[in-house]
Amino acid sequence: MKNISKLSLITLSFAALAGCSTLGMGDSSAASDATQAPEISADSSAPTAKVSLKQNSNDQIVATVYTNYNNNPEGSVKLQWTAPKGTSCYDTSFPIAKYGEKNDKTWASVEIKQGDKFCKGDWTANVTFDKDVIATDTISVN
Repeated sequence: MKNISKLSLITLSFAALAGCSTLGMGDSSAASDATQAPEISADSSAPTAKVSLKQNSNDQIVATVYTNYNNNPEGSVKLQWTAPKGTSCYDTSFPIAKYGEKNDKTWASVEIKQGDKFCKGDWTANVTFDKDVIATDTISVN
């Protein structure tokens, strides 16, 4: 009977140690998961967008952008302005704020006159996602 009790005690000890070992491994894998990039949901796909440009009377070009984010996070879609070549005017780029998941409408403007220069030529607005252009429009300023 004493041998069965000792055997039971040893078996329980091994079981307890195995349980602790598994818990420890679970903790370290959780830590390594935290350092990995987040997974994208299977429901996600690249966002879609439309952009249209119009010059207003205030020496500005206004871009109207419609975006369907398709479950992508805010900041993943950017608007990139490309100034006319040879004008020394500035290109700019910034994330588009996300107000809605579908058919999100936003707008942005760029000054045609930068400092003492009037930036004549073709202005382009690109909507980008992961460095890919998903929408573009160009307007000529005379």
